[in-house]
Amino acid sequence: MAAAGCLRVTGWRFGRIAAMLAAGLLGGCQVGPAFRSPTLAVPPRFAAASPANAPPAWPQPGWWRAFGSPELSGLVEAARTHNFSVREAVAQLEIANAEVLGAGAPLFPTISASGSGTYSQYGSAASGGSSSGGRSGGGGGSVDTHSYAASFNASYEIDFWGKNRDALEAAEANAASARFNAATVALTEEAAVATTYFQALAYADQLRTARRNLTAARGLLAQLQGEFRAGVADAPTVAQQAALVAAEAATIPNYTSLYRQEVIALGILTGQAPEYLTVHGGSLDDLRVPVIRPGLPSQLLTRRPDIAQATENLVSANAS
Repeated sequence: MAAAGCLRVTGWRFGRIAAMLAAGLLGGCQVGPAFRSPTLAVPPRFAAASPANAPPAWPQPGWWRAFGSPELSGLVEAARTHNFSVREAVAQLEIANAEVLGAGAPLFPTISASGSGTYSQYGSAASGGSSSGGRSGGGGGSVDTHSYAASFNASYEIDFWGKNRDALEAAEANAASARFNAATVALTEEAAVATTYFQALAYADQLRTARRNLTAARGLLAQLQGEFRAGVADAPTVAQQAALVAAEAATIPNYTSLYRQEVIALGILTGQAPEYLTVHGGSLDDLRVPVIRPGLPSQLLTRRPDIAQATENLVSANAS
């Protein structure tokens, strides 16, 4: 009796332990919570903001057009199409979109169908032989046999623990991250093209100024040399002006080289050989500088594609 009682207690304990293990396993199979962006206590308006100030509307997509330069717009559009970094980011986005389709496939039924057909011809020892299970040929004493088969299968995996749905969510977040990465690369290259173009125009302005200064310095030197020959000017004054002419002449190759470097950089940014690129921009004074109203709200930070990309990376990591 004692032994039987001991067995009953042991069995009861075993069942309790098994139930606890099962509960632990079930808890381990549960999917994680959905991602929630942290909320920050951001004031609705600045303390010193004026109610009359309209909300800023710049920058917007196509912001480079606000400078009123058709040449700058053409260079930016060329970079958006032919820049190798932009093309790489777009290719990565296409890969991520394809991975979304693959990750979502397990959530749908799998359907397969197959078919086959065979044709056989058998010779007969006697020309008048009989045929069975097929279609007899003509008077040649042969037997033709046709057979067909078809099959259709359908299966579906129940996503009981949400593993497949989490995989799809992670893939979608990766695709969104790739999309924001492409936007980040495009915005970076657009800004680089605009900055390089402005710098090229600045060097062109400096080059024109240096050439005008050189022309004026040479004219003054010729005048001083004439006065020196007439005995009006002294030799140190002429020598000083000659040194100034040499200094002005030395700046021209420097500005020419700097301008050419910016043109080469524009060629690289736009994905074309610099030898085929010519900048006719003129002067910085020809640009229309857009007006940026002060008091940009903090919400402008959330429009940055690199921050949006980091958020999608968190969503993907949470779902993985």
